[in-house]
Amino acid sequence: MNAERPNPDDVQPFRQELEPSAQRYRRLIEAVTDYMFTVRVENGRPIETIHGANCLAVTGYSPEEFAANPMLWIAMVPEEDRPAVEQQAANILSGQTAPPIEHRIRRKDGVVRWVLNTSVARHDAQGRLVAYDGLLRDVTDRREAEMARQQLNETLERRVADRTVELEAANRTLRQTQFTIDHSQDAVFWIRPDGRLFFVNDMACEMSGYPRHELLRLAVTDLDPDLSSAEWGQLWQRARSRRSLLMQRRCRTKSGDCVPVEVFGGYFEFASDEFMCAFVRDTSERNQIEQRLRAILDTAADAIITIDTRGIIQAVNSATEQMFGYEQNDLIGQNVRILMPSPYREEHDGYIARYVATGETRIICFGREVVGQRKDGSTFPVDLAVSEVKDLGLFTGIIRDLTDRKRLQKQVLDIAVQEQTRIGQDLHDGVGQELTALNYMTQSLLASLPDKSQPAAQLAQKVTDGIKNTQQLLRKIIEGFMPVDVDPEGLRAALEDLVARLNETHSVTISLTCRGATHLKDNATATSLFRIAQESVNNALKHSQGDRIEITLSAIPNSVILEIQDNGVGIDATPREAEGMGLGIMQYRASVIGATLGVAARPEGGTVVRCEFRTASG
Repeated sequence: MNAERPNPDDVQPFRQELEPSAQRYRRLIEAVTDYMFTVRVENGRPIETIHGANCLAVTGYSPEEFAANPMLWIAMVPEEDRPAVEQQAANILSGQTAPPIEHRIRRKDGVVRWVLNTSVARHDAQGRLVAYDGLLRDVTDRREAEMARQQLNETLERRVADRTVELEAANRTLRQTQFTIDHSQDAVFWIRPDGRLFFVNDMACEMSGYPRHELLRLAVTDLDPDLSSAEWGQLWQRARSRRSLLMQRRCRTKSGDCVPVEVFGGYFEFASDEFMCAFVRDTSERNQIEQRLRAILDTAADAIITIDTRGIIQAVNSATEQMFGYEQNDLIGQNVRILMPSPYREEHDGYIARYVATGETRIICFGREVVGQRKDGSTFPVDLAVSEVKDLGLFTGIIRDLTDRKRLQKQVLDIAVQEQTRIGQDLHDGVGQELTALNYMTQSLLASLPDKSQPAAQLAQKVTDGIKNTQQLLRKIIEGFMPVDVDPEGLRAALEDLVARLNETHSVTISLTCRGATHLKDNATATSLFRIAQESVNNALKHSQGDRIEITLSAIPNSVILEIQDNGVGIDATPREAEGMGLGIMQYRASVIGATLGVAARPEGGTVVRCEFRTASG
C-alpha cells in the first residue's frame, strides 16, 4: 500500500507554526555552555569522533578543527588530568563502568576551564559497543565557588582555632592576673566614682582587719580618716585628668589604729564604667628605716646631696645646710649648679648627660677636688665623691670641706720651705764661708811656693781645685734648698732661668715654650707651679734615660696649664722608687693651690706631667 505524498501547500502551514519553536530551541542551544560529542567504535576501537556545534563555545575550537586533528580532544587536557580522561575512555571501551569525571581543559584562547565529562555507551542488538555519547559541561563557576567556599571554611576554621588559642591564653592570663592580685604583697582596692569599694584582694583584708564581705560594704572615706566626701570628689577628678596619682595617706583599720600607707591609684574606663585601681602599701617599716637613715645622714660631718639625672637636687642632709648656708627647702628642686662657681657650674650638666648617654666617667665614680660656692657667694675648696644609684636613676654626692686641711697643708708647706731656707742659709753662712776661707788659704800657700813642680806645690794645687769643686757643689745644694721667689707675672722668667741653668750643667736638651700671658693671683701659686716644674725636670733627668725634656706653659680661658714631657722610657718602665716622694710632693703642691695634676705615659714614648690651675673667671 503506497502512502500518498503530502501536498507541500498543506505542509507549509505546519512549518510556519514550528519555525518559532525551532528558533527558540536554537537560542537555548546557543546559550547552553554544554556540548555533546559522539565516538563511533568498531571492533572495540574508536574510529571517529563527532563534536557538537557548541564545542566552539565551550572549548574555543570548531567542529572542523576537531575533525582535522583527531588528537585535539586529548591535547587540550592538561597533562596532569590526562590519565583520568584516558582511563574513562578505556573503561567504556572495555565494557567497564565509567562514572562521570571532572577535569580541566585549556581553551584555544589559553583560558583553563573545569568541565564535567559524562560518557554513556551505546550497543547494537547483539550487545556490541558501537559508540558512546559524551556530554561536556562547563562547571568552572561551581568549582571556583566550591574552592572559594573551601578556602573560606579553612580560613574560618583557622581563625576559630587562632581565636580559641587567644581566648585560652587570655583566660590563662586572667587567671594568672587574678592569682597575682590575690597574692600581691600590696593591698588592692577597686573603687567606683562614688568612692564605694567593689573588689579587694586578700592583702587589703589583712591590712584593714576587715573580712572581705564587710570591707566591700565600705567606702574610701571609711578607711581614710583624713578624707571627706568632698575631698574624695576632688581626688577623683584629679585622677581622671592625670590618669594616675601617687599619695602618702593613712589607713584606719577595723581596730581603729591608723597606719601610714603609700597609695598609687590608676584611673580606668571599661565600656561605660569608670573605676580606680589603687595599690596600697604599708610604709610603717619603711618610714622607720627612713627616719633612722635621716638621723644618720644628719649627724654626718660631710654634706650629702642626692640629685637626679637632670642635676635636680632631691635631698640634702643637715651638714649641707651648714656648709653652704642654705635652708633645705631652698635647695630641694634646684639644680645642683647653685652650689658651684664658674666654670664648674657650666660644665656640670654636661658631665651627667655624657655619663647617662655614653657611660663615660669624668666625675661619676671618681673623687676629685673642686670648688664650692656658699649662699653668700664665697668659695671654698671641697673634696667631691659622686656615686650612682642605678636602680633609682639618682646620683649621691659626698662633699667634704677642705678649707682647714688646705690651711694646714699650706702651713706645713710653709714650714718646710722655711726649714729648707734655714738649712740653705746655714750652709751658705757656715760651710760656704769656711770653704771660701780655706780657698784663700790654699791659694796663699800655693803662691808662697816658688817651685810649682815640688810635691808640696802639686798637693796644694790639688787641694785648691778640690775646694773650688766643693764650693760649686755646695752652691747647687743651696739652690735646691733656697726657694726661688717667683713673681705672679714672672713665672715665665723663672722657668727660663731654670732651663738656662740646667742646660749648662746637663747634656740633656731642655726647652721651654710659652703660649699666652699667664696671670696668676699670688706669689704662692706661681712658686708652687715653678716647684712642680723643677721637680718634674729633676725626675726626668734622673730616671727617664731620654735626651730631650720639653716644658710648656699655656694660658687658655680660665686656666693655666703646665706640661713637662720627655722622650725617655716612660712611667711604666720607671723604677718604683722614682714615683715616691717626688710625685707625692708634686701632688701635694698642686692640691694646696687647688690645681689638678696627672702623670701619664706618652703614646710615642716617654712621660708627660700635666698640671692645670683654674684661674678666676667673671
